[in-house]
Amino acid sequence: MLGSSTHSEDRPVVAGEAAAATSPYDVVDPVVVRRILEAMCSRRAMLTVHPRGSRESFVTQLLHVDEGGVVLDCASRQEHDDLLLTAPSVRLEGRDGDVPVVFVLATPSRGTYQRHPAVAAPLPAVLQRVQRRGHFRVHVPRSRPTHCWLPPDAGGERARVRVVDLSCGGLSLAADFDVGSWPLRQVRGPCELRIPGEEALLVQLQAVRTFREYGHVAPILACRFVGLAGTAEQAEGRARRALIVDLDVHQGDGTAAIVGDDCTIHTLSIHGRNNFPFRKQASRQDVELDDGTGDAAYLATLHVALGRALACGPFDLAIYLAGADPYEGDRLGRLALSKGGLARRDAFVLDALRAASTPVAIAMAGGYADDVDDIVDIHFATVSAALARWR
Repeated sequence: MLGSSTHSEDRPVVAGEAAAATSPYDVVDPVVVRRILEAMCSRRAMLTVHPRGSRESFVTQLLHVDEGGVVLDCASRQEHDDLLLTAPSVRLEGRDGDVPVVFVLATPSRGTYQRHPAVAAPLPAVLQRVQRRGHFRVHVPRSRPTHCWLPPDAGGERARVRVVDLSCGGLSLAADFDVGSWPLRQVRGPCELRIPGEEALLVQLQAVRTFREYGHVAPILACRFVGLAGTAEQAEGRARRALIVDLDVHQGDGTAAIVGDDCTIHTLSIHGRNNFPFRKQASRQDVELDDGTGDAAYLATLHVALGRALACGPFDLAIYLAGADPYEGDRLGRLALSKGGLARRDAFVLDALRAASTPVAIAMAGGYADDVDDIVDIHFATVSAALARWR
């Protein structure tokens, strides 16, 4: 154990305390929970301990994980050890790589590990793994400012707003305009994003929250991208009908919700039946796969599904989300495709779109293998397949 700090009772409620999945970030599959904790243990992860009912917090190390439970290092201070062993439950916070992890242990008890005193507890029923947007933020330097032009309010003019940072999921705006004129969760667009040296990009933005950051006098408005490339092309008059081929192992629920009843965009999602999100949206074409689906069954399903989607064409543009998470070595995928199978998937999709004379934009998606090299191999193969056909 290392150090201690005063911890406020005013802290977030964790879904694990109810032993049920109530958040999209909750992991409830015991096999996946164990694998995540084993990965953290192999990296000698440090955990912050928050005993329930106490204002104290302290740090410990995850020593061992198996099917019987977890083992934590003992406290160096007796009062912390007593708190750990007498609390009705203990919340722990750590990191799986760059991703914050939170879980709750019930009824910790005394034990030993490699002949040293330790604390043992059953595996948590729920683990919360929060993929925060901040891990993908790229701050925009003032020397090369990026601006976003917002559409006018009723009777007003377009507003030019400075972009503070960009990410794969959205952007933050310096809110030196009337923030109250943009209610949270409201979508505005088309907004024109102007990045120096690049063509202007039309996007739809949803206001998420306001916050203050060191070095910025004005509040900052965090926004989520909700506009699709297909709708941006449509707004510019370069595409009338678009096809979304989403082969990430998780359903394209966001795409389905955004597109809704728009008949000019056909959404095809091939995903795991038992995987996140647990409350699916209705795509134009949903195909659900059972856990453990391998190369042959997956590719046979893809041939039929994509054929049906293309029969709804012609399309002026296709967007292909080439997920790496159907891979058999993926921690969260639950399918069993080999790297060769994923390469054949990419080849079939690209060849089918080419045969249909449909231009395609490719987006990398998914990928949670323990070995990052596996994820890189899969994405590299996708890019290589596209490059070979482009030439």
